[in-house]
Amino acid sequence: MKRYPWQFMAALGLVLFCGIAPAQALFPMKALPLDTTPQEIAKSRELIKSERAAEDARFSAEQASCYQRFAVNNCLAESRSRHRQVQGALRQQEIQVNDLERRQRGAEQKRQNDEKNSATARQEALDRQQEAQKDYQERMERAAQKQDDKERADRDRAAQNDYADRQERAAQKKADQARANGERQPPDSKSSDLGMMPDAAEQSENRRQFEEKQRLARERQSQRDKDLAEKMKKPPVAPLPARAP
Repeated sequence: MKRYPWQFMAALGLVLFCGIAPAQALFPMKALPLDTTPQEIAKSRELIKSERAAEDARFSAEQASCYQRFAVNNCLAESRSRHRQVQGALRQQEIQVNDLERRQRGAEQKRQNDEKNSATARQEALDRQQEAQKDYQERMERAAQKQDDKERADRDRAAQNDYADRQERAAQKKADQARANGERQPPDSKSSDLGMMPDAAEQSENRRQFEEKQRLARERQSQRDKDLAEKMKKPPVAPLPARAP
């Protein structure tokens, strides 16, 4: 059956009250276990208090009895000696209870510190994970923007080349018609450049084609942005489990 500190104290008090022998000789001091409950500690304190009161009462009665004896001084000295021993034993028990409470407070403080440090470590790991995810998203956005800039530059360059080709073909066509009609080319370069410019209908068609290409490019960019946003919402793929050796 489990032995509680208050049982030890009760036995000690009984021996002290009966005056059989000094408490420290019969009951060596032992450290109380760290898992002693607060209820057991409170009961131990109450027993120490009651035993101290009982010892004071016994000492007073014994002192009065000594005055009825012939060797009064010897009786009083022996009574005081026993009283000091009992009070010392009770004080040692009280010190042990106090020490136990200090150790329990220290253990609780350590547990709280460990829990706080663990929570801090978890938060730091979460912050690092979020920072890594943010960095990955920014790199993806920069890569997408770089690709978009490249495609836009390619489209602009292709549009310029196409416009130059159409201008050249139009000028060649006019030159062929002029030669077929027996007409001569104007001698000055300014007139020649004017003859190579496309007419109003061709300019309108060129403008329409360019705007159509721009619209298609904007639609493709919007679709790429939407695909990238959907991709970023998906959780990262878990790594494959390690192959057993």
